[in-house]
Amino acid sequence: MKDEQFHICFSEIINGYSLGYDDKIGDIYIKHITHLESLKIEKQYLSLLKEAREKNLPSNETREKDIFQEGWTKKEEEQLNNTKLFISSAQENISKEFLLSKRKMWRREILNSEKQLDSLWMKRDYLIGTTAEKHANKQLFYYQISNYMFKDENFIHKIVDDDTQEKEYEKLVEIYNKYLEKMGGETIKRIAISPFFTNIFYMSGDNAYYFYGKPIVNMTKHQSNLFLWGRHFKNLMGQYGDRLPKDIADNPDDILEWFEITQNVEKSGILKEDESADGGMMSLPGATKKDYEMIGIDPSRIVNMGEKIAKSGKNMLTKEELFEMNG
Repeated sequence: MKDEQFHICFSEIINGYSLGYDDKIGDIYIKHITHLESLKIEKQYLSLLKEAREKNLPSNETREKDIFQEGWTKKEEEQLNNTKLFISSAQENISKEFLLSKRKMWRREILNSEKQLDSLWMKRDYLIGTTAEKHANKQLFYYQISNYMFKDENFIHKIVDDDTQEKEYEKLVEIYNKYLEKMGGETIKRIAISPFFTNIFYMSGDNAYYFYGKPIVNMTKHQSNLFLWGRHFKNLMGQYGDRLPKDIADNPDDILEWFEITQNVEKSGILKEDESADGGMMSLPGATKKDYEMIGIDPSRIVNMGEKIAKSGKNMLTKEELFEMNG
């Protein structure tokens, strides 16, 4: 997403709606859901699920057992579960990793695994077929489209009425899905670290009412999430801002990465040595020059362990020599 698109998303969060467009309808105003409305939607789902069960639609749990007699194998189920487990583990590794190169490697692995997982999910979902839960979720999506898509910014005239046809619904579903994708969690975080947001956010004094001009319970979920992320990054900037590398100061994506790496470096304890020491530091396995720069280590201070041992003429270094290498 380009920078100007993040500006647009921010203005939509402030206004409480996103804009869509249809050749036949024209502009479509998609109302952002408030916390109170999300509770209403949850109740609506339970009501729809009850109706689906009364129609004797099978549950997900029942169908998940039946598919083993209908073409789904235990090997595929095991592969699906192992892939899910690997993705979860890789995400955990990223959350703890402080080497940029390894974080990028894990992201590539996750991307490849997600493609495999999507393929397995598609087959499994097809075999499971219609269930009470899936029917309720589909009807709930129609409910949201019917109640949160309008012809005007005051949310008076709804798009959907009694004359709306199935093909028109399909168009609205596509527009609503694009809105959901655009307003994902990564977009919110990206806005929260961007100067066009922080320049005015810092003036609010961490007061959500000053920023949005309304009580928290009346805020949309996007508004409260953005405020919480804004406060989180403000705290990080106060803690680490003076160490922020100049070459990434204007790139919000790099700043996000640097914050996470810096926090992980502190947790690892690899920089606890005396910064005033003149000695070098042992190299980190697999680390690149960019990795060292991102964690605040001068690459020129790095001592290669193999070279150090070779020069010493020994098979291994003493404890004292290892301490000396690390200052």
